[in-house]
Amino acid sequence: MSIETNQTAVVTGSSVGVRAGVSSLRQPFSIARQRLVVGSILVGIVLVAFEGTVVSTAMPTVVSSLGGLYNYSWVFTAYLFASTITVPLWG
Repeated sequence: MSIETNQTAVVTGSSVGVRAGVSSLRQPFSIARQRLVVGSILVGIVLVAFEGTVVSTAMPTVVSSLGGLYNYSWVFTAYLFASTITVPLWG
């Protein structure tokens, strides 16, 4: 495999410009790679939907054990905060 680079230096006055031909190094994704990426994104979306279903099902039990409906917003806010922090850290 040979990599061809086309480097041209242009000197005019006090400016120097170097242009490298890297467009030949870029290759489009194959169909299999595109399907893998789209499939991974879809699996992530499905898992988030399942997680939301589990949390919404468990919320009445959690709120009743905490002592009242006025804690519902705090529990849900704590869940969203924890989810927002952990998803970027651990994926």
